[in-house]
Amino acid sequence: MKKTVAFLLALMMIAVLSGCGDDGAKESSKVESDLYKQEEQVFEEREIPVKDITVYLVGEPNDWYKAAAQNYKQKYGGTVAFETTTWDMRNTKLQQYIQSGDSPDIVEVFYQDSLLLMAQDLLTPLDGKFNASNKSYDLEQMKSSYSYMDSIYGIVQYKENKDPYFLLYNTDLFKAVSVDTPDVLYDKGQWNWETFRKTAKDVTQVSDGKTAVYGFGTYQDEIFAVANGANPLKLDGNKLVMDLESTPVREALDFLYKMVNVEKSTVPGIFDALPLWNAGKLAMTLGNASLLRTSKDSGLNVNFVPFPQGPSADKLYSLVIPRGFCVPKGAKSLEGGLAFAEILCGGFPGISEKYDAGFTEKEREYNKACNQNVVATSVNSSTALYSAWTDFTSAIRNNTPVGTAVGSHKNPLQKAADDLMAVGNK
Repeated sequence: MKKTVAFLLALMMIAVLSGCGDDGAKESSKVESDLYKQEEQVFEEREIPVKDITVYLVGEPNDWYKAAAQNYKQKYGGTVAFETTTWDMRNTKLQQYIQSGDSPDIVEVFYQDSLLLMAQDLLTPLDGKFNASNKSYDLEQMKSSYSYMDSIYGIVQYKENKDPYFLLYNTDLFKAVSVDTPDVLYDKGQWNWETFRKTAKDVTQVSDGKTAVYGFGTYQDEIFAVANGANPLKLDGNKLVMDLESTPVREALDFLYKMVNVEKSTVPGIFDALPLWNAGKLAMTLGNASLLRTSKDSGLNVNFVPFPQGPSADKLYSLVIPRGFCVPKGAKSLEGGLAFAEILCGGFPGISEKYDAGFTEKEREYNKACNQNVVATSVNSSTALYSAWTDFTSAIRNNTPVGTAVGSHKNPLQKAADDLMAVGNK
């Protein structure tokens, strides 16, 4: 099953420290206490009639979830049970819980699967359930990513880092062919689509007629439209608005076509990019802090810069896949679920420091630039829609002229979008 969520790398869990004697137990408790210490709480305390709650997760709870559970118990006196599942069973099991009257109280929902959950009437609207004037909520992102039929279904809170995607590059592959790394061009103010295109071509390595190292590759072709100041598919109320023929989008699609079919510097197979990156055979890719962290942990010499701004964009835009916290239908403790989510959003400096991607001062500047203007697109909103989108961009990658690909795929894409929205409009 083709899903971008398969590429969202789970945060690593740190081992639970234990000791044989009292001293070991005290040290373990001290370390846990330091890690789980809450930042200053910026959300109002809630009145919670039903204090014991269930949190529905994909995968086991990481340290952030454990810390939130501990702080919830200390603050409200309730216990937190974690119900876990896998991505492929997540929505099916959620439907089963709701139908059986055993709904969890809060669920973490990524943007690409939120629209389907809202359209299927599996989530509770949160209008009036949070203080919209609290600046700690990212109200703009909540409206653009977690609204449906004029209601908001997910709370989103960010501080400085919205976890944007940026351009990762393998320094060793650049050194091997004596090509300037992207940060050199970025720092000179020369980082744009043309220098990116040339860089990808120059770092590509061909041996015996076969490409040994590609210059660039990604499974998120929507980045080209986003970086060019456009959104190929976005939610507007209860409609999905598609844009395949505006100048910024056509420039983006033409650029993808040339990099794959003319320059031959970009991986032609959309789902081949990540394996090649992990194998050290891809010089540049699109990724976030999680991929940066796991790449470094695996031994790759990796750095990053913002993805270059397109020729039609008025500023630098970054792709983002927001994370929201939603309340399933039938939750027994809506207030408890939201309180847990707000505690989780509040931040845990000790954990953040432990999992910090290791940014240098310069990289912090790059990351800040990526966080200024973020865009989420709906091409990943369901399996059927994402499949239609990847079929479309794969046709372009397979040397189909952009105009021909648009003409052949715009109706299937629109149908997939309409079918998704029709679920909630019946």
